[in-house]
Formats: sequence, structure tokens, C-alpha cells
Amino acid sequence: MSKIHQTPQELTDEVTTLKARIAQLEASEVRRKRAELTLRAAAEEWEQSFNALTDDVIILDKSGTVLWANKAVRDRFEGHHGNILGLDYRVLYYGTVNPNVRPPWDSVLQGALSAAVEIPLPKLNGWFSVSCYPLYDIEGKQWGAISIIKDISDRRRVEEALRDIAQGAPAAGGAAFFRALAKDLAKALDVQYAFLAELNESTLQEAKTVAVWARDHFTDNFAWSLVDTLGSQILQSKSPCWGNECQHLHSKDPLLVKWNIQSYIGIPLQNSLGQIIGLIVGMDSEPVRNLPLAQSILGVFAVRAASELERKRAEEALRDNKERYRAIAEHAYDLIFEIRPNGSLLYLSPSCGEVLGYDLQEFQQYNFLDLLHPEDQESLNPNFENNIRLLHDWQMECRLHHQSGEWRWFESHVKPFRTTTGDILAVVVSRDITERRRIEEERLRATKLESIGILAGGIAHDFNNILTAVFANIG
Repeated sequence: MSKIHQTPQELTDEVTTLKARIAQLEASEVRRKRAELTLRAAAEEWEQSFNALTDDVIILDKSGTVLWANKAVRDRFEGHHGNILGLDYRVLYYGTVNPNVRPPWDSVLQGALSAAVEIPLPKLNGWFSVSCYPLYDIEGKQWGAISIIKDISDRRRVEEALRDIAQGAPAAGGAAFFRALAKDLAKALDVQYAFLAELNESTLQEAKTVAVWARDHFTDNFAWSLVDTLGSQILQSKSPCWGNECQHLHSKDPLLVKWNIQSYIGIPLQNSLGQIIGLIVGMDSEPVRNLPLAQSILGVFAVRAASELERKRAEEALRDNKERYRAIAEHAYDLIFEIRPNGSLLYLSPSCGEVLGYDLQEFQQYNFLDLLHPEDQESLNPNFENNIRLLHDWQMECRLHHQSGEWRWFESHVKPFRTTTGDILAVVVSRDITERRRIEEERLRATKLESIGILAGGIAHDFNNILTAVFANIG
């Protein structure tokens, strides 16, 4: 039927249908525009998100050509290459399209499911974590790859430094270990200067460095005043203390002024009792970088440095005590023996040879009990070893054999003790009392003679009285 012959109702229905169709088209166009806006917003958000990353993000086609790069990549390379879109990624990171080593990206561009490696990149300084993943179209065909390149130089530097201090064995006296620790600290913190200092126990106002790393070499140790300096601020803190623009804190310190120190980070060193025994410091002419990481690193180094410094102090104290006691033993007039429970000799003081007339090397062959007079051996032998093993100390008077054949009297004190390894030993300190015994015997003899003289005098007096009476009667 021709439209001119349509009834009014039919025309009305057709108009209604057309309006509905137009409404559908308009709604579809609105949805399309909304979809486009949403897609555009998503794309902008996606790009903003990737541009906010400090890591490099690049999208490549199958040949390795850069199709898109985030701001970090553009900032890194556009100053030298200009627009990097369309360049081969190998030119950016290797400087040539034919590098000597196979880049990790190639494996993914050739069909691998992923690649993740840590490598140095020739055109960049440091170490980088490279991750690469394939990109597919809706039909599942790979058309390119996306890659994230993260600078891990700081992490690698810290890991190497921490591994060095964990595996490093303290050298004799600790000097070599402290030097290595100072060098590793400077490397881990990425600062020019680092040093460890030991607190002066007598004044507590001065520290003496035990290791100093300055720029790229070790330098001489120095005394560091802790009065009104940044050193005093470090000692007053319980956690890593730091500061930038700190020149006013060391304006009177010629060495730090010479080094042009602008920033520092340091922490006190505490022993196992919580007492401050030193400090460890990193310094630079630039502000402290990555402060949270630097504080963590310094804390680890401080624990290692404090334990080694405490060990060094303990060894020095032990060595001083050993030398002190050796000097006492070697210059004492009394005889000092160190023996096992069975009497075998471990140590003899020089006075043993001087007083008894033996050569010390010859003396070492004897047993302490063999030196005793047979009568004294008989009285001591049954309980001698048992008393030592029970850690009983006692005093005795005994006779020791002189090289000339003479027996000399000694007053001896026996003190058993247990070593750190669990062995039981004893120290015998003997004092020569031969002359004292002789004087006592002579005095006793003189006393006896005096008594006999008195008795004889009394007898003579009584006898004289008897004789007088006899002679009187005879007369």
C-alpha cells in the first residue's frame, strides 16, 4: 500500500516506530561516546600511572622497536636521542643494534613466556632488574612485549656490603676488620667518608678513630672532640642521628671543614651491657640519600662494629691482665707452680730455678710430688690429687729437693681451679722458710741449753750446799 493511501493510524504507528529507532540510535551514540570517554580516561589514567613510576616501562613491537615509553624512559634518553619512539631498544640500553651479549628482551620477542634477570646495562651505570612479558592481540597472536626496567644499584650495593660484613672474619687485633667495615659502610651508604671511633673511657669527651675511609682510600686515625660537635649529638641519640647543612656543628673542626662535610648520619655503639663505647659515622658533601634505607644499613653495621669493638676491648684487657700477672709471677721471690691433679708441671716461675738451683727446662721433666721429701710424700700422696679434684685449697709445710742435694723447707698454699674448658688445675705458691726454720731450731736449742744451764746451776748450788755441810761436819 502506498504511503499516501495509509490511514492516519498507520502513519501514527510509523512515526512512533521512527521515533523509537531514532531514540535507540541516539542512546547508542551516547553509549559510544561514553565508552570513548571511558576508554580515553582509562588510557589517560593508565599512562599517568605508568608515568608516575620511577622505573622504566617500554612497549616494543616484535622487531624491538619502541612503540611507547613512560616518562622515566623519556627523561633518561630524550636529552641524548630526542624522540625515542621508533628507535630500537638495543640502541637505548646497549648503544648498538648488535650487542655482544644477548639482551633478555630477545627471548620474549622470539616467543618466550617471560624473562626476569638482574644485569648491568652498558649504557647505564649500575645494576638493573629487567622483566619482560609478551603482548597478544584478540586472536592470541603475539604482536610485541612490555618491559619494566628497575634500577637496583642501591640494593645490590647494600647486599654486597652486608654480605661482606657477615662473611668477614675479624683479623688479629681487629684493625683490618675495622678498616674493611668503614670501607663497606661508605659503599653501602654511598657516602665519601666513613669512620669508627672508640670512646675515651677516662674523659668521655673525646673519641679516637680506629678506622677512617676518606673518598677512595684509608687515612690516618685522629682524635675527635665530642664537646659541642655533631659527635655529641650522635652520642645523645639512641637511634641513627642525621643532618644536612650541618657545617655549623663542626666549624671549629679543621679536618671536617677540609672535607667540606655537608651531611652526616651516625649512631652510638653500645656493648652488651648497654654502655656506649664508641660511634660509627658516615659523612658526605651532599645531602643524605634515601634516609630510611641509610638508617637501616647503619643499624646493621653498628651491631657488627659494637660487637667487634667490645671483643677488641676484652682482648686488650685480657692481654693487659696476662702481662700484669706474668710480670708479677716472673718477678716474685715465691715459687709459683701450675700443676695438674697428678702433680705434673705446666708452669714454673723463674724463681723456681733460682731458689732450687735447677734449669727450668730440666725442671719441667719433674713431677711436683717427686720434688717432695719422702716423708712429706708419704703424708701428702693419699689425699693430694683428690683434694685438687674436689677444688679444696689448703696450706702445708714441706721440704723440696735442692739441686745440691739439700732439702729446703717451704710454706706452700695450694689453690685448685677449673678452666673455661672444664679442666681442673692447681696453683702452688711456695715460700722458702728454711732460714726461718733454722732460726727457730737454733732458738729452741738455745732455749734448751739455757734450761739445762739453769738446771745445772741449781744442781751445782744444791751440791755446794751439801758439800758445805759435809765439810762443816768433817771439820
